[in-house]
Amino acid sequence: MESTLTIITACAAAVSAVAVIFQTRISQRQSRLMANQLELQRQTTQAYNIAIWSDNWDYTNNKYPIISNTSQSPIYEVEIISHRELGLMFKHFVEIVPPGTYVAGEGSGKESRLELYFTDSSGIRWNRNNKGKLNQQSPYKSTGRERFVELYPYKKGKDSSGYLKDVANQLKDINKTLNKIKK
Repeated sequence: MESTLTIITACAAAVSAVAVIFQTRISQRQSRLMANQLELQRQTTQAYNIAIWSDNWDYTNNKYPIISNTSQSPIYEVEIISHRELGLMFKHFVEIVPPGTYVAGEGSGKESRLELYFTDSSGIRWNRNNKGKLNQQSPYKSTGRERFVELYPYKKGKDSSGYLKDVANQLKDINKTLNKIKK
């Protein structure tokens, strides 16, 4: 009888040990999953706060690319791609976009499908496609032929940057040069 009790106790201890090991593995797996989710959330937090759209920024009918960075950190190596009709594609680059909303690039009289590539402050490269979907990308490699554009603060319906004034001054300079050539 005593040996039967010992066998039952040993079996119960073995079953308990297996249950503890099984529960420990489940707990470890859940901890890894939670850590992975937290890391993914940390990685994507800034990227989710970056957007691009086109808007009438000035008093013309042109649509300008607008970049919004509502995160607390700048984004880097920004590539703006405008897909236009007939397969035309234009690329503009900005080295750094600080937090805020900016006009980036030239306006167009036609609506463009805009796509944005950028590197976040953690060094992760992202793409926000023309449907707004966010995807992680390979690191950026410069071609050395990038066409860099300036950023202008964006305020709906207001040319607060003086951009139009700059363009008007450039046109005046061009006209002066043309008049000199004609003479």
